[in-house]
Amino acid sequence: MTERSRGGGPAAFLASALLRFWLGTIGALVGGYAAFRWALFQPGHEAFGGLTVGMLAAAILTLVRLSLRTQAVMLALAYGVIQLGVTDRGRWAAGLAGFLLGLGILVIAEIYGELANSGFRFGKFLLVGPLLGGALLAVAPIRDFYSLIPYDAVRPLLVQLFMGVVIGDGVGLGVELAELTPWGRVLRSADREDSPSPEEIWRSGLDRCREK
Repeated sequence: MTERSRGGGPAAFLASALLRFWLGTIGALVGGYAAFRWALFQPGHEAFGGLTVGMLAAAILTLVRLSLRTQAVMLALAYGVIQLGVTDRGRWAAGLAGFLLGLGILVIAEIYGELANSGFRFGKFLLVGPLLGGALLAVAPIRDFYSLIPYDAVRPLLVQLFMGVVIGDGVGLGVELAELTPWGRVLRSADREDSPSPEEIWRSGLDRCREK
């Protein structure tokens, strides 16, 4: 049975989604803490916010792998809106950087998915890290436009690059490990006409929760 021919009911679908997301988030936490220790949680440090980016990447990777691309796009756009609302100085720059980063993670998730569908079962995480590092490096000058000091801009940019690599590798590794387990292999069955789409499974699960 090919990877794209596996399906499941609402419970299996939800378990697969949660397993991918949480292992991806744990991977981001482990990678970020190993690289930056407690600075990862210190406001004002260049690495602060890295865990949020890791959780965003884990969520988008999960949604794309489950063929919930509409929800993945909405999440990416929502991240930009949140950045627009929580930033006082240079909010438009932060919002634009958030939108671009979300779209960049969408592209990374699609690349990851194409590799998985091509038969690469393990090792894809090694590509996720550098790609996320490149995305963070690209949006950093926009996001920090009002705070970067020209003669001291190299170090913050390099921190963003390094943070993206370690957190991206952690997220990718977590999602890959989830997909190697029996509970993480539920995908949309594109080869069977009688198989429900992820949107139908999602709505069915929500309806059951409301009934309870």
